[in-house]
Amino acid sequence: MLGDDIEDRELGLGGPRRGQKSRMLVVKASKSLVRFISILFLAGSTLLLLFIVMSGSINHAPINKFYWLQADTSNISSAPALSRWTFWGVCGVSGGKNVNCTDLGPAYPLSPVDNFHTKVGMPHDFVANRSTYYYLTRFSFVFLLLALVFVGLSMLFYLMSWVSGAFQGTMFVLIGLGTLLNITGSACQTAAVAMAKNKFKDDHFKAKIGVKMMAFAWTTVALDICLFFLLGSFFLKRVYNAHREFVELQKYKEQTAAVGYDQQGLDQGIGGMGPVNTMGPIAGDTVEDPKPEPPHQSGIKFFKIRRTHKSDDESM
Repeated sequence: MLGDDIEDRELGLGGPRRGQKSRMLVVKASKSLVRFISILFLAGSTLLLLFIVMSGSINHAPINKFYWLQADTSNISSAPALSRWTFWGVCGVSGGKNVNCTDLGPAYPLSPVDNFHTKVGMPHDFVANRSTYYYLTRFSFVFLLLALVFVGLSMLFYLMSWVSGAFQGTMFVLIGLGTLLNITGSACQTAAVAMAKNKFKDDHFKAKIGVKMMAFAWTTVALDICLFFLLGSFFLKRVYNAHREFVELQKYKEQTAAVGYDQQGLDQGIGGMGPVNTMGPIAGDTVEDPKPEPPHQSGIKFFKIRRTHKSDDESM
């Protein structure tokens, strides 16, 4: 019986310790999982944005299979029979691959009027609403390129935040800007490509959207949004904990200052008299009654006595 009680007490003491260790293991495992997911999403988003940005500039697989829009342009005199619009310009098609990507340049618009320098042989909407296609796709180029820069930098700062938490704020701002730019660029490009495909088909030209490029664009958007909320929640939690610790420290300082002020006032009130016994006489101590002080002899009586002695001398 006694042995069972001792064992129960030992288990009672060890239970909280085991629970604390298990909680610490769970926290460490969750942090490791979040780190793995975050770096995986950052690397995936950066890689897909690189595929988008490199389309049209490299004639090797798999980059030479990526495009925004493919359309029949055989009626346009200065265009190939089948054209593909990529990130950097217009390419021809051979064996399902991009070929003859010669007229390339930054912020290349999806605008047949500007691409082929003619208004003949193309759907009328490209001529009437030329500025819509022109500016949507040019701005999309800038937004997606900047999104790649910000997402890539946020991955770098996220790796650095494992060493120092001071980089978490910079990383959170970068991934926020990258996400916003990625959403805007993908939306502009999708709108322009969808309208262009519909206008080609309305004029009985074959056209289709590059599924891979669109999938890349919106997958990066989804990954960036997940990263923004995932990393943002941890960053905001860290900021909240730091603020709470600061507030508690300020309260502690105020309480300490108040106690020190009260003690200083008490010391000044005593004025160096030493410890004061406020408990009254202690049992066993003898209390002596105060002795009466002798009456004060005034100077008048002294002079009276002196004068009496003098009159006696004179009488003698």
